[in-house]
Amino acid sequence: FQNVVGLGLYVLQLSLFAVFPSKPLAEKVE
Repeated sequence: FQNVVGLGLYVLQLSLFAVFPSKPLAEKVE
């Protein structure tokens, strides 16, 4: 199951976005 890393980054992105929704973190993740 290699999507564990992607899932972790996705959850981390949601967490950070919930804390300070300033800029879309999707750009940094990609």
